[in-house]
Amino acid sequence: MPTNKAKSKKILGRPEGSKYYHLIQSEKAKHYSQSKVAKILGISISTVKRHWDNGIFG
Repeated sequence: MPTNKAKSKKILGRPEGSKYYHLIQSEKAKHYSQSKVAKILGISISTVKRHWDNGIFG
């Protein structure tokens, strides 16, 4: 008898896109540093770095 695990198609990993991408790019355009952007948005520096140069699909 198959289990629910066999039927489920769970998507692994981080979802594409970020709710912070456009906010990060907006602050970057104001010439703020990565650490300053992280503080302004209240997010981790790693989140800022992830979206700083390469964007969503980089």
